[in-house]
Amino acid sequence: MNEAEMIAQLDDGGWCAMPVHDNYSRLIGPFLQRADRSGGRYALQIDERHRNRNGKAHGGVVMSLADKAVGMAARHGREDWLMATVQLNHQFIKGVEIGAFLEARCEVVQTNRTLIFVNVLLLVGDQTVGNASAVFSHRGEPAKVQR
Repeated sequence: MNEAEMIAQLDDGGWCAMPVHDNYSRLIGPFLQRADRSGGRYALQIDERHRNRNGKAHGGVVMSLADKAVGMAARHGREDWLMATVQLNHQFIKGVEIGAFLEARCEVVQTNRTLIFVNVLLLVGDQTVGNASAVFSHRGEPAKVQR
């Protein structure tokens, strides 16, 4: 199945490809998103490009989905805010098989004057394969476009 066919199939389940803003995301993606009340769910279809020498998805790819997901969740409703990742902690619980649909479910835990705290649970089906937490610094104001 090529990328276009996979995205068309996932569209039927409410998943759609996320906009691509960088070459790294283009290289390992497409990253997918699906709206929900908590600010969104994110996913990546694991394929041969993601295989490590143990025959599982490379940990860097799994962490990339976690990083992308917590960043998108932090930005939900604050799309024009200037933010920076201050901390990202990740735990691998179980290896992810090639061919798996890896999903990230995020929760914004707290937002205060300068920080946003986000948790993410990584799942394959109903099996937890990892989790992460992140802290973002923000100014609470729109980013200025640099020219």
